[in-house]
Amino acid sequence: MSLRELKDKKCIIWASYFNSTKSKGLRMKKIPNLKVEEIIRAGTELGLEPVQLNKAYPKNIQDNIAIVVKKVDSKRKTLNLIYKKVLELRRVT
Repeated sequence: MSLRELKDKKCIIWASYFNSTKSKGLRMKKIPNLKVEEIIRAGTELGLEPVQLNKAYPKNIQDNIAIVVKKVDSKRKTLNLIYKKVLELRRVT
């Protein structure tokens, strides 16, 4: 099954959404030095079943990690949940 067929159930999360040289990420507030493992851990703890893919981000070829997760209502809401969970996990450790 392709990602297009899963469009309503899954979404792709790129680390670039949170990592940017600007004060904001591309879609969310910037999280300094974010690692892909942190996104995967947050997704797992939220029950979003994250799967890592080796795909190049269209705007930045250096960013070649995509994470597919279950979508919660909208992509924006899913990103917000992951963002908050990563911050929470960083406070704990």
